[in-house]
Amino acid sequence: MNNTRSFELNLVTVKGIPLKVHLTFLLLIAWVGFNAISNRQNVWIEISFVLLLFLLVALHELSHALSARVFGVQTRDIVLYPFGGIASLTGAVRPFAELTIALAGPAFNMAVATIMLLVSGHGDALELMAQEGLYGRIFGANLALAIFNLIPAIPMDGGRVLRAALQLLGLKSATWVACRLSQLISIGMGALGLFYDNPILLLIAVLVFTSAARELSFAHGAVVQIKGTAADVMSALGKLEALEHGSTVSGSLPQALRSLQTFFPVLVGQRLLGFVSRDAILNQSINPENDIYVSELMLKEFPQVKPQTPLAVVLQLLEQARVPFVAVTQEESLLGMIFRENLLDYLLVGSLRNLKRGTSPQ
Repeated sequence: MNNTRSFELNLVTVKGIPLKVHLTFLLLIAWVGFNAISNRQNVWIEISFVLLLFLLVALHELSHALSARVFGVQTRDIVLYPFGGIASLTGAVRPFAELTIALAGPAFNMAVATIMLLVSGHGDALELMAQEGLYGRIFGANLALAIFNLIPAIPMDGGRVLRAALQLLGLKSATWVACRLSQLISIGMGALGLFYDNPILLLIAVLVFTSAARELSFAHGAVVQIKGTAADVMSALGKLEALEHGSTVSGSLPQALRSLQTFFPVLVGQRLLGFVSRDAILNQSINPENDIYVSELMLKEFPQVKPQTPLAVVLQLLEQARVPFVAVTQEESLLGMIFRENLLDYLLVGSLRNLKRGTSPQ
């Protein structure tokens, strides 16, 4: 099942886009505080620097999301990680739209850098970055964010710009070229991380390599017939945690706290009524005096397929859905669920097998 989303906390919703933070970000703040104490620095200034930096990251990702909306592309959510943010777009994106959307983030940071430079009264960027204090540090970090994101490696903006540009030039294997270059760059990042003993750079290297591999397998699945059906990939009902109709938020809280499952089906017997997210239960439980039935938090609109549905169709539904799963049903009965991450892993394994046989995806 998709357990990566269980480590995300909802912060706020902006223009209908959920903004979340990964729990590892809290570890980063703790590490910054501990490091500041060890080096006899001002803890609050160091933590303020991190929070301001990630405010810029959030606005950077919102720039992507809002520019995507211009092209009719919706954003599932934005998640902030210790190494930056990721805006998850739904649906297929045409090359020109992808190019524009990818450039929106760095363009925002460059605009902020320009305004900060003008307000500061300094003659050039290097002079401002050399200035001591929080203002100069934020300016330098914001400028670095723009430049770093233009590195031509997926999932960074530069990698998507490269792929879109290659597609606009008519190269059919644009995704393959962009992903392979991304993996080469990630190997270089990893080597630098080891040489300079930089764990953050190592973490980014792993993210780039795995993201490129998944992008490659996902693209491969989009252009060839995927073998198998929904029944081959789904997590069967017997392996899922479910809630009975009539369950309350307070009664479901212990299960939500210990579970790694991000969405719980609400059932009467085996009949499916809807789904409740783990986050919705946790957020509602903040007000214990206002206990309600989980059915009041239930999602009633979600993608559904039959067990014999081809995986190519499931793939398309997941790309368009605002939720990271597809329900596998027969009449009104729930048979299982397919989480987006599970299908990505399935496609990744299939892609690696094909590569081993000498078949290269586009």
